[in-house]
Amino acid sequence: MVSRLTGATVAAAMLILLWQPLFVFACAITGAQAYQAAPGEVALAMERAALSQLGSPYPSLPPLEKGYPTAAPVAAPVPCVLIKAIGYVEGSWRQASGAVKEGTTGPVKESPSCGYGIMQITSGMRRTGELPEDTQRQIAADYRFNIAWGAKVLAEKWNAMDYLNAVVGERDPSVAEQWYYAVWAYNQFNFRNNPNNPDYAWPRPAFDGTQSSLGYPYQELVFGYAAHPPAPGGRPLWDASPLALPRREDIGQTPGPIPAPTDRHSGACPSLWADTNGISWRLTKGQPPMPQTLSLTSTLGPGPVQWTASASAPWLQVRPGSGNMLPVQVAVSVDAQAVPPGVSRATVVFTTNTGLTPITLPVEVVAEDPNPFKRFLPYLPRRALGTGR
Repeated sequence: MVSRLTGATVAAAMLILLWQPLFVFACAITGAQAYQAAPGEVALAMERAALSQLGSPYPSLPPLEKGYPTAAPVAAPVPCVLIKAIGYVEGSWRQASGAVKEGTTGPVKESPSCGYGIMQITSGMRRTGELPEDTQRQIAADYRFNIAWGAKVLAEKWNAMDYLNAVVGERDPSVAEQWYYAVWAYNQFNFRNNPNNPDYAWPRPAFDGTQSSLGYPYQELVFGYAAHPPAPGGRPLWDASPLALPRREDIGQTPGPIPAPTDRHSGACPSLWADTNGISWRLTKGQPPMPQTLSLTSTLGPGPVQWTASASAPWLQVRPGSGNMLPVQVAVSVDAQAVPPGVSRATVVFTTNTGLTPITLPVEVVAEDPNPFKRFLPYLPRRALGTGR
């Protein structure tokens, strides 16, 4: 169980964690170059980051606290729709500056307050040494690392808010509406983003992306975009999730525990999920490789789904290769006789006909050379191998 701490010391520490200054005079990384991913690449990275499934090179999510006033840590995802909406409010899904075309590399998107990339990561990016230098550079240069770091920051805000008694409902991380205070804190947890701030006109219509963002507190922008996703080229960047805001009068001038809105949304994005990030074998002569089993499921839970698996190499097999129900156990095997010596790489791709984001798993096979000495035989003229004629 997670014990509750009280007192001015804890409150001050939490405020330091949650508050971010508006202006600084220098930034940690200068001249960084970043790859500008296409919307599909950004969306996939966000869905993987929400599940902590980007792999070992990338930041992972901490356990999330569930319950109030007593909490227990649970292994739960961050609501994917919130990551997508925050990424749009912060950086318009751009890791590189606006002049850099999709699929190319150019100067990183950087704000005057040292916010970097899609998630506009600011904390730890104002001075060299606030974070490890390699971490700072990856936040600036790698859109996937930037997204994963932003998801981790949002999760840390969720865990911190109950120390300030800023909780919604029963504090269940699977309910997107109950992340209201954490979303508020992602920007600045102060009166500037209080919905009762007189700088924001009242009554005001719910934000839908057509109004000026200056007329709304930060969390209303995020919830508004969650319900009204931008649609460049006529195609929405994500599925609309009409998240309900808490009542202004419940929040008051000083945030505290408030009732949960009646509406409840999971915030999960419709994507496939596997319980592994990749598959590998090391083949040894005389020892047939064992098939590897993985669990394939959906972020939307169990149910009927038409799915298909495909392998990019002839020496790789997936059984079953298709089905109509998730979750399912799938066996991936390799034909040792068909794999060339050395290191071979391939992929297994799972797709559906229901709009779930596909998943691609890398495969690596290291095969022993059946005749390792052949490569080292010296070249000898034919005459030297004969009788001397």
